[in-house]
This record gives sequence, C-alpha cells and structure tokens, in this order.
Amino acid sequence: MRNVFLVLSALLLFVSCQKEKSAGESYETIVVDLEQRKTVQEEAAFSDFSPLLLEVTDESMLGYIAKVVCSGDRLYVLSMMEPTVFIFDKSGKFRSKLAKGQGPGEVIFVSDATVYNDTLFVLDNYRSIKAYDLDGHFLGEKMKIEGPYFSIHFTPEGLYLLDPNINRRSEHNLHVLTNTGKEELYLPKNKWLQEVSIASYYAMRDRYIVWPLSDKVYRIEEKTGRVYPVYWIDFKGKWIEAQEFKESVKNDDMNHYVRWLKDVMDMPDGGLFFGFKYDRDYYVKYRDGECHLYAHLLKDCPNPEMNAAAVGAYQGSLIYVYAPEALQKYKEEHPQSKLATFEWLNQSAENLNPVLFFVPVGDK
Repeated sequence: MRNVFLVLSALLLFVSCQKEKSAGESYETIVVDLEQRKTVQEEAAFSDFSPLLLEVTDESMLGYIAKVVCSGDRLYVLSMMEPTVFIFDKSGKFRSKLAKGQGPGEVIFVSDATVYNDTLFVLDNYRSIKAYDLDGHFLGEKMKIEGPYFSIHFTPEGLYLLDPNINRRSEHNLHVLTNTGKEELYLPKNKWLQEVSIASYYAMRDRYIVWPLSDKVYRIEEKTGRVYPVYWIDFKGKWIEAQEFKESVKNDDMNHYVRWLKDVMDMPDGGLFFGFKYDRDYYVKYRDGECHLYAHLLKDCPNPEMNAAAVGAYQGSLIYVYAPEALQKYKEEHPQSKLATFEWLNQSAENLNPVLFFVPVGDK
C-alpha cells in the first residue's frame, strides 16, 4: 500500500458516534460520519510525549523503523533498511543486532519480531520462526511454516499468523495454530481487494487484532483463543469495501477510500483510541458514545510522516517514529514550540537515528 502522508495544520473535528447492536452480534458499533464533520477547535489529539534517541554507531544506523518491542530493559527495533532486529537498552544505547546471512542464527529478511515467555522470536524470510534469548543469542529454529506470512503473535492459546494478502492459496488472512494442534482460519479475504498488498507490522498487540483492510477491531478470547469482533467502525459507506466500483481499487488510488484501521489502544478512562487513513491520517478518541476526530497527533510537533502508524506500545503509551529532518524543520518554523527545548535537535541529522516518541493515550 502506498503510504502517502500530508503534513497538515492541527485540526480537531467532532464526529457523531453511537452504540448499536446487530442481531446475533455482540460487538459495539462506532459510527464515524465523515459527511457531517464540524470543526470544534484547532488542537492536537495529545500534548504529552517523551522522545527517545537511539544511539548511532557504525552498526546501528537505522532506516525505516517498522516495529519496536519493549521488554524488560531492552528495546527490539525492526529496521527495514537491512532488514533485521537491533537491540537497544531503555536509555537508547545500542547493544547488538541479529546478523544477516544464511548461517546458524543469522537472518535473511526479518518481517516481524515479538517477545514471548522471555524469548525473542523473529519471522525470517516469511516462513521461518527463529528463537533468541533477550540479548540476541540464537536458541534455535522454532518451526518452519508454509508461507508466506508477514506477522506473528503468540498467546497462551497458540500462534497467530497474518498473511500479507499475497498468498493465492489461502482464502483467509489470519491463520491460527492452536496449542492443541488445530488450525483455525479467520478474516476471510475480500476478492475485490486481492490487488492490495499489505505490509502490516503492528496489526497484533496484546489481544487486539486490527487488519488494515477490515473495518472491525478483533480480540483474541482468553482460554479458547477464538478471534471475534469487539468493535465495528461504521464509516457510513466510505469504507473501501463498500465502494461501488471495486474493480478500480488499486494501490495507486487508495487515498479515495477510508482504510487501514491502526493504533488501537484502550484509554485509561474506559475510552478507545484508534487511527485510520482517508484523504489524510486521522486519530480518534472515542468516549461515552462520542468520537473526537483529529488530523494532528501531537501538539508542537509535525505529524509522524516517517511512519504514519504507531510502531509499538509500552505501559499505556503508543510509540511513533519521527524523522530528525522533519523535527528540525518544524523547530525552525515554530521557534516557540516544545521542540525548541531539545538541544539534541541542533545536531546534524546525519548523526541522528529516527526518533521514538512515546505518547501516553491517557493524556487529555
């Protein structure tokens, strides 16, 4: 999917939402009517954030950061420039990385990484799940799987695998290998969207699953491992699947349709935060039957154009990635912004890695 992101001025919009129950369904419906938007005031969704600089060394020059996994005192950063996993401590100091190659413990192309039961698992070359200790020492290959798959997720109930929508042999996007030896299939593929390939690095978090080409938010049920919808985001006919001329849906004209639910996280007051793409990126706070829709994520900051979706989460915060050049440009154009207080932005962008911003979703 082409990721086109426009840096826009802060805009807060109000969108009416309502709770509905369909016959035989138990999920909650959140209605986002994009035809009835009305401006309330100009502000960003959040004002609080904590930046983290990742140390630059000869071995830790990062390109596009796809995912960040926080575990203990370590950060596991999946960079798609090589692509492999870089290991930093919580202060941002570089520790090690998984070596590239075809030898024991080396990786060819890492598309996903996760930590489960104090073990780092990576999905390599779309078909091999390899295990490492938390310092990156190779423990062995956990399994070979028929592919291709792009994302992996472990729960006590089993292994969850997401197909990037390119496997023509499978009619479902989500495959589950349960601990009892069964294979379960979820998220049936939409025939109208077969030409839309998906690189979904952060579709599974905790027990939430958000598939970019589905307008439902799913959850993994404890003990059974069953996948079921908990929210339906009703865009009043503007969701990509509802378009009349489905044969025209190609990667090049995706901006005409609402798509790509992302960044789903429970808010501490009982609300829900999520994002989506339409003519731009939007961010939504849903509370008490009402949605507040924002076209700007953070006060005193540009939008995260390097990666429009969150790349991870930690202790109630979503993690976004910012390009140093974008931060420096914004600082020059807005000398009174919060960014002006960060002296490290005075360095040459060549000496900085992409910057991680930890954004607490409980911020009002």
